[in-house]
Amino acid sequence: RDAFDHVGVTIETETAVDRIEAILDAGKWLTEVTVGRTDLTASYGGNSVESPQTIAMVKRVAAAAKERGLALTMGGSVGRGTLELLQSDAELRA
Repeated sequence: RDAFDHVGVTIETETAVDRIEAILDAGKWLTEVTVGRTDLTASYGGNSVESPQTIAMVKRVAAAAKERGLALTMGGSVGRGTLELLQSDAELRA
């Protein structure tokens, strides 16, 4: 770990979300988690990164990251819809 200040993991599949606690617990040097919503949505055959199913998975990852004191970044086709979602959903901004 001496060579890196930040070590992250990117979560991009439904399987990774299902196993998020084990993944984060295994990464003893982790400092941050990124959710790639485009690939995540594609992994379950969804049609929108702002769909309720994708957002529920983002929130699950966010809660697990927060419990462990890890920073969280949400990516994947960030656009106007994402901005509107963040403005209307206080839980995503937390």
